[in-house]
Amino acid sequence: MIKHLLKIGFGNTKTNIKWDTGAFGLALSNHDFKKLIESGVEFMDLNLKTVSYGVANIPLEGQTLIINNLKIGEYILNNVVCNYYPNFERSLIGMNFFDKFSNVKWDKKNEFLILYK
Repeated sequence: MIKHLLKIGFGNTKTNIKWDTGAFGLALSNHDFKKLIESGVEFMDLNLKTVSYGVANIPLEGQTLIINNLKIGEYILNNVVCNYYPNFERSLIGMNFFDKFSNVKWDKKNEFLILYK
């Protein structure tokens, strides 16, 4: 699994989220979720519970949300489905998060990621 930090903005709030090739979508930790709520970021609750299986196949319960105004690089994304897991220690972005883009090029050696709208 490859893990790097990506600078992400939610409205006026910025954070670093770990890009994890073994993760799925956007998963928010308790720390980041509280930080975003306190800064005024609004989430639409889809009233869907989710279960993720982490290390040692331990189930983690969460909820599914929609977020708008997510900024990554020069792009602002809306209608981003994310999951909030109160027991996660760190927020993660998985590979299918990049399905919002027409193409993605990653250069591991030079440590950069190019996103194509």
